[in-house]
Amino acid sequence: MRRHRFAIHIFLTVLAGVMTGCSSPAPPEVTNAVPVLPRCDVEGETRYFRPEMFRAMPLDWPLVMGRMLDAMREPALSCGTEPDSYRILWVHSFTSWGSAMVRMSRWDASWRMIAVQFGDSVKHDEVLRRERTLSTDEARAMLDAASEFGLWNRPYFSWDQGSTDGASWTVEGRRGTSYHPVVLVNAHESQIRKLAFTFWRIAGIKTRLTDR
Repeated sequence: MRRHRFAIHIFLTVLAGVMTGCSSPAPPEVTNAVPVLPRCDVEGETRYFRPEMFRAMPLDWPLVMGRMLDAMREPALSCGTEPDSYRILWVHSFTSWGSAMVRMSRWDASWRMIAVQFGDSVKHDEVLRRERTLSTDEARAMLDAASEFGLWNRPYFSWDQGSTDGASWTVEGRRGTSYHPVVLVNAHESQIRKLAFTFWRIAGIKTRLTDR
């Protein structure tokens, strides 16, 4: 009888573990990252991106993106104490079209979504700020989109000089003490838009890109 009860106990324990694994969305695997700095030594727009990562960039794109994130009152993911997070930021280079940002961050056993949108990127006039806890299906869809995009396998910077679309994207990932950013300027448009539209759809925001 004892042996029978023990076998049932083991079966229920294993089953609970399997059910937990099925219900918890799995984050993308980290394969290319730098260590998170233990603290942010600077304030303002320069704290978001480490200069040594983007020395090959022709323009000061990290500063532009950092200025936008600072105006959105976003935390830096490359330093300090922050939860596991994935963030995407869109800025249009040639117009004042309103920039958009969506971040998902893990808190305990759930994921929270924060979305911010400007009506005018120059004026930084906030027209939307939304924050809520994601459902399991929503979190899984966003994490699957990040995995498909291959964030952790991409180089820091890509620029298609033959395109004049004007779209500048920043995608960031943080897992524990690992961090990886990707800046795309007119590059890999189909892949980045697929990722962005998944994040924006779940966040419930629209940009000029969704109308094109």
